[in-house]
Amino acid sequence: MAHQVSEEKMQYDRILEDKEKCIVSTLGVVNDLLQYMTGLDYVRDMIIDAGDQANMIQNVAASSEEMTAATEDISSCVQVSSENMRTAKGETDQALDKVEKTFAAVEENMNQIDGVKDIMDEVRDETVKINELVNVIKSVADQTNLLSLNASIEAA
Repeated sequence: MAHQVSEEKMQYDRILEDKEKCIVSTLGVVNDLLQYMTGLDYVRDMIIDAGDQANMIQNVAASSEEMTAATEDISSCVQVSSENMRTAKGETDQALDKVEKTFAAVEENMNQIDGVKDIMDEVRDETVKINELVNVIKSVADQTNLLSLNASIEAA
């Protein structure tokens, strides 16, 4: 019986040893799984970060497109403003030309008015002379009438 107990003890020790090996092996697998899962978490975090970066890149691309569109709008507005400025300059040049022609016409009219004024001054001077002449003629006519009246009175 001591032999049997010794054999059973050896068998029991082998079973314990096998169980210990199994537990050590299981712990190794669990450790490997934990390391693998940790690696997966790292990969998952990298994938999430890559997704976030992709979203940021899309946002930057969308912002760039918006800025490009805004720049094109500004460029279009600048071109329209430039055309409007050219048109306004052309119209201003035409208006300035008309104003210069108007001033030239006004100056010519002023010269003509000065000429008419000179003529009117001459007419006035001549009218004064005619009035003086008429007064002389009237005076002579009055004297002639007086003489004629005297002659008629003397003849009667």
